[in-house]
Amino acid sequence: ELSKLTDTHAPTLEHLLRALVHVNVFTVDEDGYYYTTSLGKLLEMNSLRSTVLTWAEPYQYQPWGSLLNSIKTGNSSFENLYGMDFYQYLGQNPNINSMFNECMASGTRHEQFVEIYDGFSNVNCVVDIGGGIGRLLISLLTKHKYLRGILYDLPQVVNTINLQHLDKSVADRLTIIGGDIYSNIPID
Repeated sequence: ELSKLTDTHAPTLEHLLRALVHVNVFTVDEDGYYYTTSLGKLLEMNSLRSTVLTWAEPYQYQPWGSLLNSIKTGNSSFENLYGMDFYQYLGQNPNINSMFNECMASGTRHEQFVEIYDGFSNVNCVVDIGGGIGRLLISLLTKHKYLRGILYDLPQVVNTINLQHLDKSVADRLTIIGGDIYSNIPID
């Protein structure tokens, strides 16, 4: 069943699942049903799943094979392999860009900061430059109903944000601007 759902080769998938049982990602019962362990839950949605999938992508690990050349020459191994810089590559590959943005957001542990930090009482607008898909800023706007927020990041990053999933009161106070912090940041 699982191989049909995932469009994979059943015997090979079975070997992978058995291997993952041995490293405690899954358990298996006597009937052959697999269950996710607490370690395996880290690979579910809204966890470290996007991080694991991102780091398993060839664009992440292949440049490391040319690290010595980069150190000797000063040339980017990523650019040598792909003919463009990292962010241009993301801009030309929407699915990879989306997964990378989720990976970056999953690494943002801001819940405690938002709850504890009390430095926004004299502020009416927060600008998050290079804020990715806006998780920190959205958390701030959700907690502090009087704040407005401006999110500034690369166009291919901010173009993936879907405001329809946000509470209307948050979406109405959020301005999203696409641009490159290395080129210019609009002052207006």
